Amino acid sequence: TTATDMSGLGNTGTLTNGAVITTTGRFGNACQFDGVNDYVSVPDNNSLDMTTDISIEAWIYLNNLAATGTIVFKGNNSYALGVYTTGRLSWGKAAVDELQSVLALSAGQWYHIVATRTGGLNYIYINGALDTSAAKINFDNTANPVELGGRSSATYLLNGLIDEVRIYNRALSANEIALRYNANAPKVKGDYSDVRFTNDSGTTEYSYWQETDQRFWVKCPSLGTGDTGIRMY
Repeated sequence: TTATDMSGLGNTGTLTNGAVITTTGRFGNACQFDGVNDYVSVPDNNSLDMTTDISIEAWIYLNNLAATGTIVFKGNNSYALGVYTTGRLSWGKAAVDELQSVLALSAGQWYHIVATRTGGLNYIYINGALDTSAAKINFDNTANPVELGGRSSATYLLNGLIDEVRIYNRALSANEIALRYNANAPKVKGDYSDVRFTNDSGTTEYSYWQETDQRFWVKCPSLGTGDTGIRMY
């Protein structure tokens, strides 16, 4: 009934109205949506309240393009990433100021999608390459949940799969995006640029390496006074 958040920030999603976890994702499990009424809802959290610099990354597979579909949505006037019936991606301030991709996606294949914003510009990357960019306005800070695959209003319902969703509070660089796409295994990181292990307070950072999809080794000689655990960012 839930989609687990691997960031360590507790942003676990609730599968709603029949959304399911399937084992036929791009890399193992993925969320599957039927385009009728299901979606995933992630409660509002300060870590999701970006208004300027942001990146949204996902792998998506469209069963069809019969209706405009939601990929990630934070409510009207906040950030929204979706795909129109034309196959073009839409990225920007929902219902206000959105950028459309040049490339039109097709049903029946996986795409690596990254939408970023920095310096007043929105960018869309598809399969590791920049597709388009344009100046757009900032997002509002809303108290809405983040919704994946559809909306609680039973509109903009995606028929397909969404895998490996990541939301960053910074804009990934073009080089980082290309590396992540070309690595062809985004859970096992090639550059380790956005994962950190620290003590409870975040004042001491520990070196680490990644052995498998879900196994990290952290070098931690000892925990300081008052520290009871290790945090992953």
